[in-house]
Order: sequence, then C-alpha cells, then structure tokens
Amino acid sequence: MRTVRVEIMETERTRRISLTGTVFADKDRAKLVGGHRWNPSEKCWTYPLDFEVCKALRSAFGVRLEIGPKLRRWASLEKKRLISCKEIGAARDAELVIVSKTNPDINAAMASRPYQRSGAAFMARLKAAGNLDEVGLGKTLTTLAAIVEAGKWRGTHLVIAPKTAIESVWGDEIRHWFANDMENIGLFAMPDGKANRQAMMNQFMASNDPTRILVVNKEMLRVDKKDFCRTCDGWVSEINPVDHDGEYHKVSKRIKKVEWPELFEVEWTSITIDEVHKVLSTGAKSATRKSQTAEGIGMLNFEMDHLRFMITGTPFRGKERNLWGLLNWLDPKRFSSKWRFIDSYFDVQDNGYGKVIGDLRPERIADFNALLDRYFLRRTRMEVKNEMPAKIRQDHWVKLEGRHLAQYSEFLASGYATLENGSVESLGVLSELTRLRQLSYGCWKVNEEGGKQDLMPTSESPKLELLLEMLAERGVTGSKDSDFRLEGGYKYVIATQFKQIVDSVCDELRKRGIATLKITGSVTGKQRADVVRSFNSNPDGPRVLVLNTLAGGESITLDNFCDEMFILDETWIADDQLQLEGRIDNRSQARLVPRTFHYIRTRETVEEGIQMLNQSQEETQRMLLDKRRGVEFAMELIK
Repeated sequence: MRTVRVEIMETERTRRISLTGTVFADKDRAKLVGGHRWNPSEKCWTYPLDFEVCKALRSAFGVRLEIGPKLRRWASLEKKRLISCKEIGAARDAELVIVSKTNPDINAAMASRPYQRSGAAFMARLKAAGNLDEVGLGKTLTTLAAIVEAGKWRGTHLVIAPKTAIESVWGDEIRHWFANDMENIGLFAMPDGKANRQAMMNQFMASNDPTRILVVNKEMLRVDKKDFCRTCDGWVSEINPVDHDGEYHKVSKRIKKVEWPELFEVEWTSITIDEVHKVLSTGAKSATRKSQTAEGIGMLNFEMDHLRFMITGTPFRGKERNLWGLLNWLDPKRFSSKWRFIDSYFDVQDNGYGKVIGDLRPERIADFNALLDRYFLRRTRMEVKNEMPAKIRQDHWVKLEGRHLAQYSEFLASGYATLENGSVESLGVLSELTRLRQLSYGCWKVNEEGGKQDLMPTSESPKLELLLEMLAERGVTGSKDSDFRLEGGYKYVIATQFKQIVDSVCDELRKRGIATLKITGSVTGKQRADVVRSFNSNPDGPRVLVLNTLAGGESITLDNFCDEMFILDETWIADDQLQLEGRIDNRSQARLVPRTFHYIRTRETVEEGIQMLNQSQEETQRMLLDKRRGVEFAMELIK
C-alpha cells in the first residue's frame, strides 16, 4: 500500500500542511479537502494549517496517511487548545487575567454576569471568533473585554456597525468603560455627511494615540472589484482581446473604485463586525455571491497575530447556508471556495436551469455543528435566565371591515385597489406582497404634493385603533410621579417596517398631544443618537418612540424605562424580529421585570402566512444553535 505523507511546510510568509507521495489517481481525493493548492515546484499538495483539515486528510486517505513529527506536535497542542476554548465557551465563568489588572471596573461589572467573562476569554483565546449570544446579553462589552484580554488594546481597531449604533452604542460604551484611559484613546465615531466623515477620517489618520478606534458603517467599506490583466496592465473589460496575440489574460481581482481608500491603507490590530448577519451573510439574489461590502472587508490589511471578531444574535438570516459568508471571513484559507462549502454540507440539485440549494444533508449535520463549536460562541437567555428578565409574546388579532376590507379584497383579487384620491396596482410578485402587507394595516390614500404622488395610510386602521386603546390603558397621555419613573416601565416602543406607517402613527399621536420620538432611515446620526439618549436616559422625556424595524431594530438599547413594545407588522425574516425585540430585551440589570412584545396582526391576510414562516425560521435557528447543545432539555430539568 502506497503511503502519503503530511508535514508542516514553512515559508517566510506562512505555514501550510504539505501532502507528498500522491499519484495521479489520488488527485480527486486530494481535492476533497478544503483549501487545497498544487505546488508545482515542490510537487505536492498544500493546505491551510488547521485541525479540521488534519481530520479531513485522515478521512480522505485513511491508514495510508503518515504524519510528520512537526505536524504531529502541532496537532497535539492545537487539539488541547481547541478543547480548552470549547470548555471556556461552555463555562459559566472564566478568569480574565489582563482585564482584572488593567480594567477592574469592567471585571467587576462582568462579575454580575459571569457568562460575559467566559465569552471574552473564549474570543481572546481563539483570536478569530463569532459571538452569537442571543440578543440582549451584552456582546459589545464582551468584545471590548476580549480585545483587552488578548493583550491587543494598545493598537489600531476598526469597528463596523449599523448607523444607529456608531455613536449611541459603541461611542457611549467605550467612553463609559474606559473613562480612566481616554487620554490614551483616540475614538473616532463616523458622523453623517461626506464632508464630516472626511474631516473625521483625516483626524484618525493623523492621530498618534496609543489606542485608536475607528467606528464606521458598513457602506464605507464598499468597493468596485474587477478583473485586472497584469500582462496588459489594464482592466479586462476595457481591453481588446486581439492585443494579446492569442495569449490568455493573466487576471487577478483588483479594486477599481473605492470611496474610502484610507481604510485599506491601515494595518488593523483588530476588526469587529457588529450585526454581522447584515454584512457578510450571502444575499437573497445568490446563495454564494459576496456583496461589495463583503469584498471590501475581505481586502482590509491586518497586523500580524491580529483579531477578527463578529457579533450577532441572529447569524443565519433565515437560511443556514448564509453561514459561509461568516466563515469565509473568519478563516478565508479554509473556506475559500463557497461552492465547496455548499456541496459539502447541503443537498444540491441541478434542475437543468442551475443549481438549487436544499437543506442540510442529514449525514453532515454533526460536522456542521462542529463548525459552529469551532468558530462561534453561543448562549441563550434561558441559560443565564437568573440574570435576565423574562420574555413574553402576546398576539392581538384585528379584523378586516368596511373600506379596509374592500381595499384589501380588491387588491388581492386583481392586483389593483381604489384608494382615496387615487389608486394602486401591483408591478410584480414582490410588489404585490408588499402592498398586501401595507393594506393589512388599514385604509390608504394618495397624497399629491409638488407634482409627486405618495401613498400614505389613513387613520382608518383597526391596528391604530387597538394601539391607541392599549396606550390609553397605560396612561400615556397622563403623567407619572417621580417614584414610578425611577422604577421604569412607563415608556413604550412602537415598531413597523414601513416608513409611511411610522410617519402616520407619529402624526396621530402628536395630534393627541402625545410627545413622540422617531427613528427611520432619514433620521441622521446625531439626531438618532439624541433620540436614543432622550428615550433611554431622560426619565422626563417623551414616553413613546416609533421606529422603523430595519433602521432602528439593531444594536441600540432602549430598555431603561421601557418594558413593552408594540409591533405592527413583521418582515419575512424571523431574525429581524429577534433583533427588534432585543432593543428592549437587553442589558438593564436594575429592573429584571418581564419584557412584553405585543404583535398586532390582521386576520385573513398575508400576515397569517408571515407569522407561520417566521415561526418555522426561528425553530430552525433554535435547532442549529441551541437544541443540538441540549439547552432546552437541560432547562426543563432544572425548572
């Protein structure tokens, strides 16, 4: 039996696993292992130096595999390290050596939530890790502590976060927890506006602070990446093929256009991606296509021994295959091929028009779970329920009646509906579904201003009627004494995915003399931060905040005085709702009272199907992240 040998191959730039002794018949077998490259000069296959690659090589070649001494020693130490990381991630507490010495305030705060210390230890040990803790468990502080514990705080750090979180979450958290060290910290939280951002970027690039932190939104990382021919020294799309005299292009991907080149000039000590599911998960148009933002993030420069962290409580965006985008960034050498990942774990069928990606293959579920354990940390609220408030969902159903019923039924039957001052018609399937969701709210009308027609909901809405009744029951139009204010629980969040409904609800509340705050995509960065601070920090401020599900449903904290949220509609993705609930289901430890989420839906409309779809997606995510770890079974035993 012909043996094949694996050993560590070291160069000036990297270390990889070499596979020698193969014959031509072994070519397909060697390609089964992810990250493979053929080295023509050494006549060997090479692979990323990774423990999972070692196991894959053993699986591919079996008893024929001969392991070299360097690789054997490395694998033994790496196995112990991974077991240690897994044990830390599963532990309820861990010792933070550096944090306890340099940041005792953070260590003391985490003592009341010890799972955060084990999370910081896990991330610091792995260096490239994702924190998938359920929404509201304090992932921002855990990540900051992980950077400190890894011994990397003095360095240059990039945080990629939603606009709503740049100042009101990351800016505030850093200033709060590192107040005694701010003279050594250059904190640069990107504002809105091109000119303002350029001024901030110039300040960052000129800074000599021992610790530099730049917080940006994901759109600043967008790049236009195209094929470049090194032979012709030009872009392939602009070159006439006859100029090559029959030779092939020597092509590589290069950045053709970038808005913020400074981001790609810096060598980053750490990069953290907040709400990573919106940044790196593969999109709906293609199961494996990278966005312009993901391409840009993949081209950032790192220092040696750098840190890569990602945080989100909802990683899949409704589909397990979206995990590839996250893994590709955490470990690009091992997960370089998107289709290899898809083919390895999912049922893929060719229907004659292209590949159709199905569910996880049953025989690969255990291996898929091993990927989660290898790269990601996950804890649920159930696991730390003694430290977190309870969570209650209540369904409230309203009926179609009168003009509301007529508008919805007409559009459902014909794709056309007669509205006040005009009409609306469907322009396609997605347009029809969007209109049906909007018409489930109530009657709509056409507004004409400045020659432009806009659709707006009217006050003739069973959802609005019920909402106003529930707010009246809570005394929103009255006032509370100071003792009650200090206890909290007297402010309320109203959420919808449609900006028109946000504006309409705000108008209706203000007509009734109810001071109302608003967050939509058109609310600028400073205004957004001011709204969050007013609602969450000012006990005498407005008691109602109306927000857009996507623009305001991530990262921000709104629970200091708020225990109840009213949700007027749902998106098609359950993760959006979990993120939204997390805005008040969060970090306040002074008031561990139940958080209640009132879902207001309309009977016999598309909303019944959306509810069922979201329940199915949420169950899939719980199965992959939590049930496989025995969380729900264990929680039943200790109740």
